[in-house]
Amino acid sequence: MAQAYPQPLAPAIRRPWLRIFLGGLALWLATVVATYLTGNPNLVPTLVLLGSFLVPVTFVA
Repeated sequence: MAQAYPQPLAPAIRRPWLRIFLGGLALWLATVVATYLTGNPNLVPTLVLLGSFLVPVTFVA
């Protein structure tokens, strides 16, 4: 009698790095728009930090 073994589950997300990159890019673009519309120079460091962490975090993922 053949015994049925459970099949391994397929990964839910095939490319998690793409999802992380696109989410971070959307967040960065929203910050660019907010900085432009408000003219607040205090948001510039946020742009730099988001931009400088986006690619390394995506690469590690």
